[in-house]
Amino acid sequence: MVGYVYAVTNKAMPGLVKIGITTRSPSVRIAELSAFTGVPVAFEELHAVKVEDHQKVERLLCEVFADKRVNPQREFFKVAPEAVVAAMRLTGQTFIEEEIPDVEEEVTDGEANEELRQRRAKRRPNLDFLALGIDVGSELEYIGTGEEGERIVATVASARKVHYDGKEMFLTNATEEVTGQAGIRGTAYWKYKGENLVDIYERAHPREDADS
Repeated sequence: MVGYVYAVTNKAMPGLVKIGITTRSPSVRIAELSAFTGVPVAFEELHAVKVEDHQKVERLLCEVFADKRVNPQREFFKVAPEAVVAAMRLTGQTFIEEEIPDVEEEVTDGEANEELRQRRAKRRPNLDFLALGIDVGSELEYIGTGEEGERIVATVASARKVHYDGKEMFLTNATEEVTGQAGIRGTAYWKYKGENLVDIYERAHPREDADS
């Protein structure tokens, strides 16, 4: 089965690299790992590859770094990140996550040159809740929980924004407030009716090279 093998690091676990697999977007799985209450800070993606048999490739990588494994029941390895990336590059096609823009791009006449117009024409649409069938007033649930284990929700305020903590903002900003981290992809951290927003977006706006 075609899937993804990914490697992540975590600032709270210096010197360790985790290797894992998923059949969904790696960013979704990494966001889920980061949402576990036992993880103090989010995991950071080191590398990801798309392969024909992700389970087999993961087993091979675990065998390669077997002497670096810190726990036989966990896929964490005390190894240089560069070594893991080098090994992964031999196994499949490097997967580069296309960013789903969460912040409205402000373009002035001076910036709207031909190169910018071409780039914007090629990219997929910005996140639009209404276009995804998510109505104003709908609840988006954070895939993790708060410090006391409480359920965290944001309410869709418009096509592009949500209400969170008494304020109207882009989903990225709400995610930054929840996680305390900047520059992260908001869509990977929220779900609607039990389904991750990334999966909903991918279904509505499939990549041009996606399987038919």
